[in-house]
Amino acid sequence: MPPADEGTKERKRAKAEKRALATEGEARPSKKRKADGADGADGPAKPAPAAAGAEARVTRRSSHDKDKERELRGDLADDARGDPALALENFRLSVDTVKALRARGVVALFPIQAATFDMILDGADLIGRARTGMGKTLAFALPMVERIYKVKGDDASARARGRGPLALVMAPTRELAQQVGREVEGISPTVTLLCVYGGAPMGPQVSALRAGIDVLVGTPGRIKDHMERETLKLTSVRFATLDEADQMLDMGFADDMSAILGSCTHAERQTCLFSATMPAWVRDVAPKYMRPNPKVVDLVGDVAVKASEDVRHVAIPSHWSTRASTINDVISMYAGPSARAIVFCETKAECDDLITSDALKYDAKALHGDIPQATREKTMAAFRSGKVRVLIATDVAARGLDVKIDLVVQNKPPIKKMSGKPEVETYVHRSGRTGRAGKKGVCVTLFGPRDRPILQQIEKQTKNTFEWLAAPNPKSLLKTASETAATDAAAVDASVAALFARAAQSLLDAKHGDAVAAISAALAVATGTSEAPQTRSLLSNSDGYVTLHASMGKDVPNTSYVWGALRRVLPEGTTDGTDNVRGMQLTADGRGAVFDVKESFLEQLRATLDKRDWLHVCDEALPKLVERDFEPRPFGGGGGRGGGRGGGGGRGGFGSPGGRGGGGGRGGFSPSGGRGGGGRGGGGRGGRGSFRGR
Repeated sequence: MPPADEGTKERKRAKAEKRALATEGEARPSKKRKADGADGADGPAKPAPAAAGAEARVTRRSSHDKDKERELRGDLADDARGDPALALENFRLSVDTVKALRARGVVALFPIQAATFDMILDGADLIGRARTGMGKTLAFALPMVERIYKVKGDDASARARGRGPLALVMAPTRELAQQVGREVEGISPTVTLLCVYGGAPMGPQVSALRAGIDVLVGTPGRIKDHMERETLKLTSVRFATLDEADQMLDMGFADDMSAILGSCTHAERQTCLFSATMPAWVRDVAPKYMRPNPKVVDLVGDVAVKASEDVRHVAIPSHWSTRASTINDVISMYAGPSARAIVFCETKAECDDLITSDALKYDAKALHGDIPQATREKTMAAFRSGKVRVLIATDVAARGLDVKIDLVVQNKPPIKKMSGKPEVETYVHRSGRTGRAGKKGVCVTLFGPRDRPILQQIEKQTKNTFEWLAAPNPKSLLKTASETAATDAAAVDASVAALFARAAQSLLDAKHGDAVAAISAALAVATGTSEAPQTRSLLSNSDGYVTLHASMGKDVPNTSYVWGALRRVLPEGTTDGTDNVRGMQLTADGRGAVFDVKESFLEQLRATLDKRDWLHVCDEALPKLVERDFEPRPFGGGGGRGGGRGGGGGRGGFGSPGGRGGGGGRGGFSPSGGRGGGGRGGGGRGGRGSFRGR
């Protein structure tokens, strides 16, 4: 809004007084500040950005986005109504801010917002921690906006053309930066905001900076680019926030963070850090950027990392060869045709492989670092509108998705590359894409045999109880699909159904008047089922295998005991080699084991199964299995299966004394850096390297 001239000051003052009186009995200073300083505090009118430069500004949200936001906030808003202490009227919010919040369906603050509001508004440096989806963005945005109103009302230079930003918000990803921008604009449309990130043209951003802005939101890389081009000066920044601080302060961002925050030289600069996780090293590094004794608000507690309790955490075994089909089945079972799902892969190549797999039947889009920015924004727009319901993404999308997600799928547990230890913080952020703002969600993590101990460690460290389930079996999927098809068919209008009456009669005649057979055939076609489903293992989710449970009725010391019993009772040839019987694991009760057998051997086993009551097929669910001890994975992978001259042997573990070769595979690297000799094993596992590194 243009500056007020002398002829309009009285009218504006009267308008401000009217606003103040509108909130009866209120005597909060910040409301008066807003009333006095909001009108006429924006400096010269913002020039309309050119169409080509529209991406420089955060776009206004559509009515569709607002409807989705109201839905997302619904449950917590209901809870807040039951807690008068969280009502908006109890906080020093300006009249316009309250009006904007209520227009979005917000009638009360979330706990993290309420706990930090006064501290931030009063100028304290603060470290805030709350679970993903609990409103951390507004926790810093609300007091930030109120402080901007105050500064602009008191300082004419803060309203001048070409002014530098009063507030700086840094985020690790483009998507999160855009989300923050939308949140800030949603509560204060009069604040001039610029969102900068890589992949967008520099020109429109430079033009906006020259015109003057109040809030700069962006990724460290693009912010630093502007600093180096001397198109951005940060000496006016009084409010700096690091969103998702655990990643922002990671070593990969440390240099950029030092350069950017080092340029924010205003004597009154306030710094806030917010995140869902807060590793100990973050608190160690934080003092470098903050004033002494910052306030700490931690709504997660003493637990090192805590995933959302509104999320159902499911772990499903899956062989690598059937991973794509398993993901397709998981989406069908846990999300359905109208829900949104996001599948996280470790690498861009895995995303591309999955998106092009024939086993994935859904119309999905990829989202990773190699996707052009324009394409990424189109993909996200289609995902928000519901035109695309499945995203295949790397962690570039783990932070910043502001869309209601019903299902999160991880194609494997997140693992630290160098140490092989579980990446617990990554799991928390990924699973936190669903179950937001009080809504329920599901996170399914697929794992192979070697991944089970890693996932068990994540379960222990997050203090969340996982459901260890088998992959959706074909019969269950068909049941779900047929029930959905039947429900949809029952809802078809009679006038529409009449158009198919002649064909229906022909089908009934073809089935000799058997109505159930005719409808069953129609449902089979409707669900795309043309042949009986293939048998699938509950243990490994491998096609063509059946899972058997050997319940011995007494304590079983090890799998060798079960192998001996099997050799005595199974038909000859069944246990000769790992291709026929594989993947044996002990049950948690210590009295049996489960294992896979080729489906082709099942008929040979029928007589044995009928005679032995301790051996039976697992049709519906697996018994609980014994937990394996966690051992960090060596860098470069372990040795392969032995035999012969070590075919398939991998490099040994990084830092091991010679490394574990795989049946004659290469030894590992020793601590002193020399290469170990070849592994000695043969026939079974590879032995340790025969030489120590020099």
